[in-house]
Amino acid sequence: MGTIATSAPAATITMSGCTFPDWVNGRQYAAGIIVRFAQNGLLYRANFANSGFTPTISAYFWEAYACATGSSFRASVYGASRWNFR
Repeated sequence: MGTIATSAPAATITMSGCTFPDWVNGRQYAAGIIVRFAQNGLLYRANFANSGFTPTISAYFWEAYACATGSSFRASVYGASRWNFR
């Protein structure tokens, strides 16, 4: 998957073989980076590079992300009305 952040993450979470760092306020994130938002325990993927905008507030920069063994899928922050399977 590539480098997630230039400094060590605050924490990581492992779900079904997927490991992601906790989101950190003010940290620079590149497009495509996946983080865990500790306040709700959910994963988010950066749609665009950003300077640490809050995933639950900035739906423009972040979208909900779920990781499952063998495959992953993404869902809109606003619910499951738009599923994209990979």
